[in-house]
Amino acid sequence: MDIIRFLPYMTAKIKLGGINLKLRYLLILFGILVPVAIVARVFQLTGTDPTTGFFKAEAVAANNAIMTGFLGVSLLLVVLGRISKSYPKRIHSPSVPMAAASFVMSAGVFTYFGVTLFTLTSITPMDMLYAFLTVGSAVYFIWQGLAYLGYLHFSTILTAFPVLAAALRLGITFVRFNGISSIAENLIDVIMMSVVLLFWLFHGRMFSDIGFRKSAKWVYGTGLAASLISLAGMGPRFFVYFFYGSNKLHETTIPYFIDVLTAVYIVIFLASTYQSLKSKRIADENEGLLIL
Repeated sequence: MDIIRFLPYMTAKIKLGGINLKLRYLLILFGILVPVAIVARVFQLTGTDPTTGFFKAEAVAANNAIMTGFLGVSLLLVVLGRISKSYPKRIHSPSVPMAAASFVMSAGVFTYFGVTLFTLTSITPMDMLYAFLTVGSAVYFIWQGLAYLGYLHFSTILTAFPVLAAALRLGITFVRFNGISSIAENLIDVIMMSVVLLFWLFHGRMFSDIGFRKSAKWVYGTGLAASLISLAGMGPRFFVYFFYGSNKLHETTIPYFIDVLTAVYIVIFLASTYQSLKSKRIADENEGLLIL
């Protein structure tokens, strides 16, 4: 049973058990889990052989426990996010924090594009397609930032770019690195990219007004999990990279700052949406927005 069909069934069972967190408590729980996960992941990285990418013999048990707990908590966030009580009814605009987050994301995507292109020794048709989708994603975030400031209408077509870019990045990762699923750090990368892909999918559905209520539930669930995995997955790698040197990381686990930016964008998006639920809302039926 695939994950999209399985999780609604699982969340329905939890609802029957009376667990239904408010978004405020869910965000507080997320805020507690992030630093705990980051510290645990730093410990896990120090117990990994940078040459092979596998856990050192003396740290296998502890690292397996950390990995299991890390993935278990991420799944729990998806479930709790989806069954939380309150959700936005519309996209909320104008929003200066979201405009700033969108512009920063655009700059981050352009930078990531430039760095990635510079490190390639040869360019394949898949790389060219990924470059096109990456630039399209950057343009989307610029457009979205201007829309959050009230200068443009939100674009439904451009929302496809982050989704397609995330999907292709996941595919390229599988193609480029042999044995990716057998190395713990690479497994975290695959899970991170998969959950981020789901977030962008439902994020795009919200902005396109396709099943808005259901999409909003999935945005909270996948968004919190994606942020946790990205911050705890990439943050400790930057720590090890700067304080211990790149030779302490496996060659396929070099951190990318765009993943940290994505996590921050998601947190701002969810927090901004939650804050708007507490504000007085005035619906603009012509644009399908809420003016706060």
